[in-house]
Amino acid sequence: MGLLNDNVKLVGCDIFVVNQGLPKIPETVGGLRLTLISNRGTKVWPGPTPTIQLTDVHRCRFLNPKGAFLPITHAEVLSALGAIEEAGFEWVHVEKLLEINGSHGFTKAQGE
Repeated sequence: MGLLNDNVKLVGCDIFVVNQGLPKIPETVGGLRLTLISNRGTKVWPGPTPTIQLTDVHRCRFLNPKGAFLPITHAEVLSALGAIEEAGFEWVHVEKLLEINGSHGFTKAQGE
């Protein structure tokens, strides 16, 4: 059974970290793979960083390394948070990414 029922699955997490400038977040934490860093809704990693004014809070999207949007566990999210802290970053917010009835229940960053 999923979070609420079989039609709702946990497929990733967005971990928001505080850092001046683009953070050098490890690409694998807690068994999850970093797929995106965004700032104010715009993708800033991977690829060239656009010319925008960055804030000090960055959204780091982590997904299953075996394939985007395959289910993950709550334990993997907690492990990722611990690994972020061990890497020297302060996380300030986390959002679970859900798939609901086969569709993403979250938004993509501009440029993602």
